[in-house]
Amino acid sequence: RLRPGRAPLDRRAHAARSVQLLTPSTEAPAVPIDVAVAGGGHAAQTLAGELGRQGHRVRMLEYPGRVSRLDEVRRSRAIHVLGCGRDQVAAIELVTTDAAEALEGADMLVIAVPAFAHAAFAELTVPHLRPGQLVVVFTASFGGLEWVAARSDQGEIPFTVVEADNLPFTARVTGPAEVTIHLDVPELKCSAFPASRNQTVETMVRGVFPQMRFCRDLLEPALCNMNGVVHPPALLLNIPRIDRSRGQPWWIWEVGLTPTVARVIERSDAERLAVGKAFGLELPPIAEIMWRSGYGPRGTIYEVINGCAAIRNVRGPTSLEHRWITEDIPYALRLWVDLARVCGVPCPTMTALTELACAATGRDFWAEGRTLASFGQDSSTVGALLDYLETGNP
Repeated sequence: RLRPGRAPLDRRAHAARSVQLLTPSTEAPAVPIDVAVAGGGHAAQTLAGELGRQGHRVRMLEYPGRVSRLDEVRRSRAIHVLGCGRDQVAAIELVTTDAAEALEGADMLVIAVPAFAHAAFAELTVPHLRPGQLVVVFTASFGGLEWVAARSDQGEIPFTVVEADNLPFTARVTGPAEVTIHLDVPELKCSAFPASRNQTVETMVRGVFPQMRFCRDLLEPALCNMNGVVHPPALLLNIPRIDRSRGQPWWIWEVGLTPTVARVIERSDAERLAVGKAFGLELPPIAEIMWRSGYGPRGTIYEVINGCAAIRNVRGPTSLEHRWITEDIPYALRLWVDLARVCGVPCPTMTALTELACAATGRDFWAEGRTLASFGQDSSTVGALLDYLETGNP
């Protein structure tokens, strides 16, 4: 499909670049480690399968009382990983709802659940974390600070949290104990909390996730979370299509991402960039982040998304009760508005999108969202917040 005023996209050249950049490594890790993966959805099952495929020893932790999506994984103790050059069955040592069992001897706890489940998993796992263990959270929105807040002892933080701005792939569960990866993400931004431990944990983290690139502190991955920029406008400006879908599939990016919707995304993105600058960060535009992540050709946000074959057939939601609203508004956009308050940057577009989401869903995302008050930082100045992220000292 041609974009107005542009030459046709050379999809073969883009595909060739993607193959060169994104071919997954099939080599076993130099030092296999014990990993516990929390969650049971698309991300958790794919992370568990991919880490097992790479030779790490993997256990899966599902939340007690949930209707488990891991029954077949529990029975077979394996996940079949397909896509992007993969066709391999990975061993899964254990599937459990017992956090103590999952974390016993684990070097790393990988969190692959929606942001609205972070606090619950933090309460579940913190009592069983031991000094030196790593908690790696996908995707960044200060979710790792839920593990810090859940401690009963507010002294020195015995474990280290690492947050990444994105998942290492686009993937879906495509069958019982089967996942298909559609796109490998070649670079992720991440940081430890406190950031003073970045150098200490970098070797282990990059040994498991080599695409991780460590940043100054948690602000950079939190402000580079693509979902908070792209998803809210894409859904809120397609409400009639969602309401009249009657459960029938429609294509959110191929149909719902028009040049007009793209302009709203770019306006919200400009506010995100201004917040980052006020905190001393020169952040890339969201279109650049998507291109670097392998989601499409280099260009405007409209050109990147419309040129990405990996997401062309993604179905749009049939209800606003979807995590692109219920997660990305209160746990990304709401947090950014709070950061804008601290540094004095106006953010009318982000504010308007949040207000529209409240009106459309009947929920108060201002009240239920993640803010700096969640971590005792509601009265922070720019300097005080940066010091907290660096040292971990309140």
